[in-house]
Amino acid sequence: MLVLVAAVGLVIVAATDQIAPATSERVAQLRIWLVARASGITAYLLLTAQVVLGLLLSVESDASSRSRRSPISRQPAASHASR
Repeated sequence: MLVLVAAVGLVIVAATDQIAPATSERVAQLRIWLVARASGITAYLLLTAQVVLGLLLSVESDASSRSRRSPISRQPAASHASR
């Protein structure tokens, strides 16, 4: 997917070069750098979103998940103060 985004970015750079040509070689090189930089930042944002979504989906917070716990975990802890 990232390769597709990078390819689309390069196509956009090529299209903008046709619409508004670079005035110098430096500006033309800067456009490529900006697309590469934006692709990297987008990849980090997508990775962050995927990790956060995975963490949110892995947490079981509804009542049905509490009833699926083992019977041992539902028993109260023994009190040592009664001795």
